[in-house]
This record gives sequence, C-alpha cells and structure tokens, in this order.
Amino acid sequence: MRPEFSGVGRHWFDAAHRKHGFDQRKKLRQNLLKDRQEMAENLGITRSPRARCETSTPSARSAKPARQASVTLPRQTKSSAAIEIHTVRGVLEALRHAAHIGLLPTRMITLALDRGDSTDPVDTIGRFLKLYKDAARSRGWPTAHIWAREYGTRTGEHVHILLHVPACSGNWLKRRMPRWLKRSGLTRRKGVSKVTQIAGRPTGSATSSSTPELYRTNLRQVVRYILKHCSSRAAEVFGIARRGPVAIKGKRVGVSVNLNVAARLRCQDCGPPRIL
Repeated sequence: MRPEFSGVGRHWFDAAHRKHGFDQRKKLRQNLLKDRQEMAENLGITRSPRARCETSTPSARSAKPARQASVTLPRQTKSSAAIEIHTVRGVLEALRHAAHIGLLPTRMITLALDRGDSTDPVDTIGRFLKLYKDAARSRGWPTAHIWAREYGTRTGEHVHILLHVPACSGNWLKRRMPRWLKRSGLTRRKGVSKVTQIAGRPTGSATSSSTPELYRTNLRQVVRYILKHCSSRAAEVFGIARRGPVAIKGKRVGVSVNLNVAARLRCQDCGPPRIL
C-alpha cells in the first residue's frame, strides 16, 4: 500500500515511484524480446532483411522530383513608338520638383549604347547611374537624374541623361567617365560618350555672365531635345518640336527616386506642369 507523505517528502516519493515503474517496464520489454529471440532460434526461424529489388521502380509517392537547374528568363520588354503625354508631364513635374529642392540638372550625358556594345540598355543605364550616385554621395553631394532613350540613324540606340553636378565639381565628372563606362559594360571607344554642360547657372546674380535666365533658356532647349520623340498630342500641349515616332523596346524614360511621383506628392510647392 502506498504510504502517505506531505510536503517535499511526498514529491520525492512520487518521482522515485515513477522512475521505479519505468525501470520495471523497460526490464520487462527486454526480457520479452530475449525470450522471443531464444524461441525463434530453437525453432530454426531466422529473420532475413527485406530484399531490395534494384530493378523495381519507386512508387509515385516516394519518388522525389528531379531538381531542375535555374534558368534566367529574358526580360519582358514592350515596344513603344513615342513618349506618351503622361510621361512628358511626369518629366516636367520632376524638373519643377528638382527646382524646389535645388537639384536642377547641370550636365547632359549622351551614351551611345549600340556603339558601346550594350546587350541590355536598361541594365547598363542603371549601373552607370549607380556609379554616379555612389561617387557623388562619397563626397557628400546630393544627386538627381532624368534620362530618355531614343534611336538615331547614325548613332543607333542611345540615351540622354540629365545629371545634377555641383558647380564646385570642376572636371570631376569627365575624369571618372572612362572608368564608369567600363564598369557599366560599355566598350570604350570614340563616340561612346559625350558630356555637355548646360550653360548658365540655376542660381546666381543677374550681373554675372552665367545668369539664371540663360540657364533656364538652355534648359528648355535641352528638355525639348530629349523629349523630341513624343506623341503628337504631347507636342501640341507642351509646345515641343516633334521629330516623329521611334520604336524603343523596354523602359523609355526614367527619373531618380527623389524626383518620382511619391516625392512630388510630398512636396507642397509642386503644381501642374507649365508649357515649355
């Protein structure tokens, strides 16, 4: 009969009783297995391992599917014949927002993608812009960019990129261009890149030779130039001299993150785009 305990002694007795019962059951199982083995040996019964047929095919449930090698699918590209009116409006709104945050473009870079043997134009543009942003941020300079792709009969496919580079940079951009071209996947040869400074300054005194009025005039011409392959409706609304449609596969126009729609919606001063 189980004795009665209380307090710590009762807990100790319960634990010892459970351990004693576990040991007894374990010993009983071992003795039972030993008796079965002795009985099988006396009767001459030997248990052979299950034979495994090598020619048998595994069942559909147990068969594991073969691991397929990863395949890189080609980029899904859609062709466009012209820059639509909503894209032109977005570029003009991005320029207005760039004026509000003080990051108007001061350089225009032209990259001849076909002449530089680019296999993926959008990827090449992205890598080039990343090199520009990393190098500028290492010096503490803010960045902003707008780009547009087009096709010419003599230069082939190329891209115009408007960049904000501080006035104190000097020849910083031109010195780094050869290295950036190589790291972007372009072949360095004559005519692959061209850097043009937008004459004038976004801010300055009216008495200096580089007046803001001169800059605004040149910026209008540059923007009209990179948007010249727009639709007829956009050319009519925004006063752009249109040069006809040109088919481009993939992304045609892009802006930096600090000039996109989300950034413009957070700006209190951005309004509807003006006509050039």
